[in-house]
Amino acid sequence: MLLVDVLLRFASLTITALLVILLVRDAWKFTPARYAVAFFITSMAYSLTSAPEMLRLPSPLYEAALLVAVPSMGLVWWMARSILEDDFKLGPLEWGVMAVASAFKLGWALQDMGITPPAHSFRYIGTYVLSFLLYGHILWVALSGFRNDLVEARRGIRVWLVLVVALSGAATTIVELLGFSNATESIVNHAASLPIMLWAILWLTKLQTEKVFYQLAGDEPTSELNIQPKEAPTYRRLIEVMETEMAYKDYRLTIQSLAKRVEAPEHQLRALINRTMGYRNFSAFLNRYRINFAKSLLADPEQIRLPILTIAMDSGFQTLSTFNRAFKAMEGETPSMFRARV
Repeated sequence: MLLVDVLLRFASLTITALLVILLVRDAWKFTPARYAVAFFITSMAYSLTSAPEMLRLPSPLYEAALLVAVPSMGLVWWMARSILEDDFKLGPLEWGVMAVASAFKLGWALQDMGITPPAHSFRYIGTYVLSFLLYGHILWVALSGFRNDLVEARRGIRVWLVLVVALSGAATTIVELLGFSNATESIVNHAASLPIMLWAILWLTKLQTEKVFYQLAGDEPTSELNIQPKEAPTYRRLIEVMETEMAYKDYRLTIQSLAKRVEAPEHQLRALINRTMGYRNFSAFLNRYRINFAKSLLADPEQIRLPILTIAMDSGFQTLSTFNRAFKAMEGETPSMFRARV
């Protein structure tokens, strides 16, 4: 049993270290890659601290590794969201969750150092509840954004992410419920993570790093379109539906309903909007039209008395808050500020 643990643990550590080196070398410019590097480092630290007694690091390296592993729970949440959400940014909520998660993990680290912090029962329950909530939120983000995602490769990752998290959680739960030893639980965890790490290494060494984290060269849709001859009829019909028929004013518009109006296969329309026009999700594509229409109303002197709520609804937004958030993200100012300025 010890030999199996050692082989799996150090194979996993070696591959994770190689993955960190590749990410730092080739993908450091991407924010998701930096979160991934931080998470993998904390994972390596946790793997070292959870090793059997005879393989344990000497002091003070052991205590240092315990502290390095503290932010792991929050970092995996940050990493997954930064890959799956195009507009992900760290805000008060993200930092608050990281603080709470790290506080729980720090309590366990201190206990392993021989320091017994208070509220052991609360820390035990809180750690599992928060872990369940964070992984549940990752699954929700993966599934809820599946239809709206125009990056075909990332849509596939959403499915695999759900399967991996579900299977890993099921394996861990079964091991714990059946009362297996810590050594058995460690073997199961490393056996499950090893294929994922190997796949990540193969992916990184095969694909362009821009594709790994679904990043484009810029944040804005490309202005120079390279329309292929076979795409030209679909493109012309798409522009007609959006600009002449103003399909974007329908708040219920989806990529599926738009494909029907354009009379094109959904996968072809996704590819056209993503690879040719440069949009990474369907909401960004729609909001470009909706915000431009709203700006024309806000700048029209004859519409000065028209309430901003009415403009939001006429532009295709369901709520004023959604309109304000999208407008500020695109224009850098609120609709009220824009109207006052022009």
